[in-house]
Amino acid sequence: MAERNVPDVSVIIPAYNALPYLHRGLESLVAQTLGTDRMEVLVVDDGSTDGTGEALDEWAERYPDLFRIVHAAASGGPAAPRNKGLDLARGRHVYFLDADDYLGEEALERLVATADDEGSDIVLGKMVATSERAVPSSMYRHNDLDVDLFTSRVWWTLAALKLFRRSLIEDNDLRFPTNFPNASDQPFTAVAYLRARKISVLSDYDFYHVVLRDDGQHVTMSGPVSNELDVAETMCELVESEVLDVDKRAPLLTRHFQIDVALVMRRLVGVPRAEQDALLERVVALVRRHLTADVRERLTPDLRVVYHLADRGRRDEVLELLGVLLEAGDNRPRVVIDGGHAHAQLPFFRDRSVGVPDALYEVTNRLRKESGLESFECHEGGHLTVVGTAGFTDVLEPTEVALVIRSREEPTVEHVVAATRGRGNAFSADADLLTVADGDPLPEGTWGVHVRVSRDGISESWRLGGDPTVHDEQLLDSFAWAATEQGEGWTAAAYLTKGGWLRIDAKWRRGAAGKQFTDWQLAWDDTDLVVRGALSAPRSAAPVRFVLRGPGGEVRRVPAVRDGAHLEGRVSMTGLSEGTWQLRLQVGRPPAHRPVTIRAEGELVPLTWREGLVASRAEQVPGPTVTLELTSTGPKQKASQVLRSLSGG
Repeated sequence: MAERNVPDVSVIIPAYNALPYLHRGLESLVAQTLGTDRMEVLVVDDGSTDGTGEALDEWAERYPDLFRIVHAAASGGPAAPRNKGLDLARGRHVYFLDADDYLGEEALERLVATADDEGSDIVLGKMVATSERAVPSSMYRHNDLDVDLFTSRVWWTLAALKLFRRSLIEDNDLRFPTNFPNASDQPFTAVAYLRARKISVLSDYDFYHVVLRDDGQHVTMSGPVSNELDVAETMCELVESEVLDVDKRAPLLTRHFQIDVALVMRRLVGVPRAEQDALLERVVALVRRHLTADVRERLTPDLRVVYHLADRGRRDEVLELLGVLLEAGDNRPRVVIDGGHAHAQLPFFRDRSVGVPDALYEVTNRLRKESGLESFECHEGGHLTVVGTAGFTDVLEPTEVALVIRSREEPTVEHVVAATRGRGNAFSADADLLTVADGDPLPEGTWGVHVRVSRDGISESWRLGGDPTVHDEQLLDSFAWAATEQGEGWTAAAYLTKGGWLRIDAKWRRGAAGKQFTDWQLAWDDTDLVVRGALSAPRSAAPVRFVLRGPGGEVRRVPAVRDGAHLEGRVSMTGLSEGTWQLRLQVGRPPAHRPVTIRAEGELVPLTWREGLVASRAEQVPGPTVTLELTSTGPKQKASQVLRSLSGG
């Protein structure tokens, strides 16, 4: 590889029997928008026997200025190859990529730019799975350019598959421990986290694509149970030595008891008795040294109980509980709510012969919630009907549900509407928005719609929403026009935000009613004037009709017929007096109904017709709304015309 300027990034890949997955990863590096002139790729072949080494040499021949290949004897894990890559790296930053996986085309460009712009020592890019292999996700909910290690979820991803400033690595003499067949990146990444000046998380792009090998040869998914416990012990000791503030250790230690030690416990069931006893003894030592009350509170109830039983030497009960958990798989335990407390229904709950405290089963503050919005619709008179589902996921007993309409401007102001339970978690609610505020109309403003689920002293509220990308007819914007007892006009619009949350806009602008009617068109059908328009809120139920007003206060009213998003009315011209007539739409209930101006595109051609001996003509003339001039000619009118002609002669 020819000497050149210092690369922006050195990509380090340990490779062992990586065919055929290797090629996609290398192709993704060649395609990086960062540009191959700003990077180097160091691939260490760790004694492959499937042709991986030869394939790497071919890539290096095709791209001699990009790839540097190192052939080494098999080491049994990724630690030694990664260390070799670090010894050879020249880039300002280092990025670790596994040989099975690949990157998004913009990954390195985005990561390097963030590191340089923000001065970050470590940058995490969102990981996604291309198969059933699980990937960390809780830390990738949004971008965070300056992460707090102790309050974020960053510690829950300790894989080295990130961008590191190389000076951070070299200044702290960081290398991967070679005594761990797998999980050697945990202590490496952990120390880097703790020594970094700044850590950034990018979640707005799919940076790293994780691939599950068909042959199951992932090093990280194999190995003896004792090795996993070695890692857990090392990590707990590392946290103790590196984090001097005792109060800050709990969120970090929680990760290791929830994942690493828990994995050891679940594998106990399949090992011989002597090995079980030896492993349990080591686990109990960890529990007594590092599992503080703060850590215990953060754990899921199954693990709280497991560690409690292990600490008390209840080996048989530990194995029985582990067997139940393994059989349940991903199914969560049922939860029972009683006297203001929620408890997971796990073995030995309130079993006096075992004596596990109720507090270890407590899940009151971590009840899982579920909800969905099926439909919403505004009705005449300011009613809003909402249909959906809401409940606690693991609670099978019936719960009560209510709608909570909460002010966006003043979140402490809310109005509660009782809902009716259907089957399971289904519910429906009808909110009278004209009386919901202690007998008064919903005040002007923007209101979020929440659900409140309650049972036996426990009550939780959360926002109600649906999928804004699904253009379901039942989730379209809905509009209502109503009148207060004082005769004031009032409007309410229910809609989904871009994020999918249900909201209500309440306003006192009477003129707002007319904004829902557009695209007016006029046509003649015999002696009927046909008026057609469109509704921007097609499920609006505000009463509407067409009103034609003429000379001397004469009025003709006809209903407006709605068909989905369309509105139509027919106004007969027969029997109308001569003079000027104006057509408007009337919206709402008296006395607060609102006249809406009708402005149609184009002009009507004049209409003539006869009623007996009288000939009539209707012609559109300029006006603030649709305006017609009606004239008639009959025997009396003709005689008058003759007399005026003779008199003038």
